Amino acid sequence: SLYIRPTVIATHPFLGLAAPESMLLYCITSPVGPYYTSGFAPVRLTADTDFVRAWPGGTGDVKIGGNYAPTMKAGAMANEQGYNQVLWTFGDQDEATEVG
Repeated sequence: SLYIRPTVIATHPFLGLAAPESMLLYCITSPVGPYYTSGFAPVRLTADTDFVRAWPGGTGDVKIGGNYAPTMKAGAMANEQGYNQVLWTFGDQDEATEVG
């Protein structure tokens, strides 16, 4: 597996609370071993439409700890049903957004 994490940081020459004048976008990549205890075997996903991980006006477009709280109950329920993770969907057409 290959872990890919796009990252952006402000590069303007001062600290403060303001929109950045310049930014740097880069990707961190790293080879990784198996994430799940099943090793490299295929994982089982459930497409959950009862729970929503991110919504318009929410914080799904930024990396904060609060984004993980809504996943806990749905993830536990998925595990109880024999799934490894939840495939999160969103919108009127239940479009796939992410796994985890």
